[in-house]
Amino acid sequence: MLGEKHLQVFRQHGKLEGARVTCYPAQGASRNQISAHYEEELTDHGWEAEKSPNETRATSGGLRYVVQYWRDPNDTEVEVRVFRP
Repeated sequence: MLGEKHLQVFRQHGKLEGARVTCYPAQGASRNQISAHYEEELTDHGWEAEKSPNETRATSGGLRYVVQYWRDPNDTEVEVRVFRP
């Protein structure tokens, strides 16, 4: 499981139409750790989640939650978007 000790989080909040965006580098975490973490957390909170190698998607009550992750030379970059209906 992805523990907080593995993350140094620098959040940047932005705006897309109907979305909330958060981005951060996950230092020392692999894409597999990040996807497993988000899938577990979302399903624990009642979301229907599915993961693929580059993203985790979930839905609940009309909301859509999309987590994308990719590797840069030093970290795994994470972008979280939550869309309202």
